[in-house]
Amino acid sequence: MKSIDQHILEQRNAMPAAPPVSIGAVSELAGIMADLAGLQARIARFARNLSMDSVVIGAEEENPRVPASPAQPTQKDRVLGLYASTLLNPAGIARETGIKPSSVGAYLSMGRKAKDRRVVEGDAARAVARQAGAPPAPKDDRDEDFATAVAATLERPAPRAERKPAPVPAEPPARLRLPSAPPPPRVLPKAAPAPSVSPPPEPPADWDPDIIMLVHVEAQRIDGPLGELPVSPPFALTMERLQDGGVYDNKSLQALGGWPSEGAMKEHFRIMRPKLARIGVDLVEVNKFMTKVRRTGAAA
Repeated sequence: MKSIDQHILEQRNAMPAAPPVSIGAVSELAGIMADLAGLQARIARFARNLSMDSVVIGAEEENPRVPASPAQPTQKDRVLGLYASTLLNPAGIARETGIKPSSVGAYLSMGRKAKDRRVVEGDAARAVARQAGAPPAPKDDRDEDFATAVAATLERPAPRAERKPAPVPAEPPARLRLPSAPPPPRVLPKAAPAPSVSPPPEPPADWDPDIIMLVHVEAQRIDGPLGELPVSPPFALTMERLQDGGVYDNKSLQALGGWPSEGAMKEHFRIMRPKLARIGVDLVEVNKFMTKVRRTGAAA
């Protein structure tokens, strides 16, 4: 009789042998498992994004966005808008808006230089009205007052009077010297009083404090609160960028003015700085890399 171990051994030998596993099948199985893992990661990422979108939509429904209120028009927009929509002269625009006449003229000059659409349309409308022989706007006595105010702001300060040398007192008459008396002391002339020095000129009261300077590139001139200054074309191009009072880096200013180097531009700045100060403009070196302008006496 066979034992149990012999019976199990005979049954195992009778079973067919398992086919060998190839390397290609193992690689294919590993690729399938990697694709399955990537698919699971994509499903998890999609579920997470869907949850976040739901939270954002719910928050927007609870707190709807309020549209921003439109910005108020600036003084420049009011002046250029009236110039384009009416045939008023600058004095009339100043009277309608309550803005200073010199500011109205400055806004129109800046807009004409920048080829602003409103100034172009206003100039074209006035040219057509002149060609068609349209009657001028009704004269108002207040226009003469505005014109007088503008002319007063443009007047230059009177030249200083020439200083005359102080008169030298005559030598005191000689006295007879007595043998027994010492010679009289010599009387020295009194020092002449120091001439009075007039204070530095103040900017016109009608100059708009928001305008630091006006740069005319084609005319190669800079108008400041205390006068005007002729400049070179590269310097005019550079100062045109700085006239809004912003801080600009020296590299961009060098490229804008066409300077051969940043050092050459800074050397020209050093030469022109006292000349700009005489017309009421300070050229400020913020640091080694930045520059700006401001009105003389203004806070940094």
